[in-house]
Amino acid sequence: MDFCFSIDKTKLKPNDRYWQFSVGSGHAALALRSDYQEQLKKAHDELGFKRVRFHGLFDDDMKVVTSLADYISLIPGSKKVRTTSFYHVGLVFDYILSIGMKPFVEVGFMPRALASGRRTAFYYKGNVTLPRHRQEWVNLIKDFARFCIARYGVDEVRSWHFEIWNEPNLAFFFKGNQKDYFSLYKDTVNALKSVDDKIVVGGPSTSANLWLPEFREYCEKNNIPLDFLSTHHYPGDDLGLPLFTYSNIKRFVTTALRNPKDNIVDVIHKMLYMPEKLPLIKKDSMRNQVVKARKEAGNIPLIYSEWNVNPTLTAPAHDTTQSAAFIVKHVLDCQGLMEGSSFWTFSDIFEELTFFTRPFSGCFGLQTIHGIPKPSYHAFKLLNMLGDERYDLPVTDGSIEVAVFRKGDLLQFLVYKQNYEEGSEEGEEFNIQLDILVQSSGTLRRIDRNHCNPIALWKEMGCPETLLKEQVEDIILRTAMKEESIEFDNSGKGTLIKTFLADNDVQLIEVKM
Repeated sequence: MDFCFSIDKTKLKPNDRYWQFSVGSGHAALALRSDYQEQLKKAHDELGFKRVRFHGLFDDDMKVVTSLADYISLIPGSKKVRTTSFYHVGLVFDYILSIGMKPFVEVGFMPRALASGRRTAFYYKGNVTLPRHRQEWVNLIKDFARFCIARYGVDEVRSWHFEIWNEPNLAFFFKGNQKDYFSLYKDTVNALKSVDDKIVVGGPSTSANLWLPEFREYCEKNNIPLDFLSTHHYPGDDLGLPLFTYSNIKRFVTTALRNPKDNIVDVIHKMLYMPEKLPLIKKDSMRNQVVKARKEAGNIPLIYSEWNVNPTLTAPAHDTTQSAAFIVKHVLDCQGLMEGSSFWTFSDIFEELTFFTRPFSGCFGLQTIHGIPKPSYHAFKLLNMLGDERYDLPVTDGSIEVAVFRKGDLLQFLVYKQNYEEGSEEGEEFNIQLDILVQSSGTLRRIDRNHCNPIALWKEMGCPETLLKEQVEDIILRTAMKEESIEFDNSGKGTLIKTFLADNDVQLIEVKM
C-alpha cells in the first residue's frame, strides 16, 4: 500500500488535544490509595491528562453524610442524628491538585442517610436512588460548594467541571425516569449556582448519546444552567448493540459452582463477554456517534466523559494491541468534534464487580494493578508526542491509515492498522512517498506483538496469578517504548519510507525536514 505525501499541497491545522481533557478512575475512595496516586501522577506526567473523573464522591465509603444509625441502629431516632463532613473529599482533591491536575467532579451517588431507597450499584454499594427529602440534598450540595470554595478559592473551583450523576438513563445507575433526573439536575445545579453562579455545570452524562436533545430543550425552556453537554460511548452503541448480556449469568454461575477452583476473572468473563458480536462493530463506530452528538449539542460544549475500547469488564482487548489501534484511530477521527473526553480508566486499580488481583484481567485501565503500562498506555504516549500542528488530510476507514503532524523541524507520520477483531499476524507493506529528499535516517516507535506488549511476556511466564516486584520491573523494562532508526530510499525524485504493519499495529515515524 502506498501513501504519497506532498508538503506544499497540504494545509496545516491545530492538533486538537481534546483527549487530554480528563481521564477516568473508578470510584472516589480509591484515590486515597498510594498506588492509585502514583499511577495517576504518571498518567498526568507522561500522557498529559489534565483532569480525573470518578464515581461515588458522596458514597458511604467517603463518609460525607453519616448517621448514628450507621453505628447504633436500635436507638429510636438514631437516623436523624447526622454528621456532614467533606474530610475525605478534601484529601482526594488535595492530592489531585498537588500533582497539577483538577477534579472533573461527578456529583453522586446518594448518601444512604439521605436516600429514598436501598438500591445500590457495584461492589462498593453506591446508592442510586433519589433523595428522600429534596431540601436535604439541596443543602448538602450547597455545603459541598461552600467547602470547595473555602478550601481552594473561588477562582480554582470555577475552573472545574461539575457533572450531575452518571448514566441516569440506565436503571442500574439511577432509580428513576428521565423526568426524575431532569428534576434532580435542576435542584443540583441551582444549588451549586446559588453559591457561585460561575461554577461550571453540565450533564446528562448518559450512555450511548441518549437524552441529549431532550435535555438541552428542557434546560433552555426552563432557564436551567447548562454549561456543557456530556455523554458516553462504547463500541456497539451506534448499533444499539450490547457487547455483554446477563442472560447467561445463571448458567455460568452454576458451572462455576461445579468448578470451585476456577478464577473469578474467568467466571465473570464467561458470563459477560460476547466475542461473537465483535464482527458487527464498524470501524467508524465512535465517529458516527460523535457527529450526531455534535449536531445535537449545537454551540454548547460537548464532552464524552467516558469511553473505552469495549464496555465489558474482562474483555481481552483492554490488555492487547487492539486497544492501542482503536484509541489512536478514534482520537484522531474525532478531532474538532468535541471540547473534551475522558478515557475510562487510567488504571486497573478499580472496583466495580470486585477488585481483580490477576496481573492481566481485561480490566479497563491503561496500567495494570502493578503499574505496568499496557499497549493502550503507549498509544496515548505516542499521541502526546505529536506536534501542535496536523496536516489536513481526509478521514478514512482503510486497512492502513495515516495522520501527519509537524513538530518543529520534524515531520511525524502516525500509521495504524486498526481491526476491532483480534486480527491476523499476516500484515502488509506500507510505503510513504515524500516529494522532498530527506538526507538523514529517521526514527521509528511501534506498538505491536513484539513491542510495548506486556501481556505477551506474562503469557510466556505461564500466566502467574501473582508477580514479584523484580518480575514487574523486568516486564516494564522489556516492554518500554524504544526508539529505532529507519532507513530511507532516496534513489528517486523524493524519499521513500518502507514499513510493514500487521493488524492492530501502531507506528510513529519521524523524519527531519
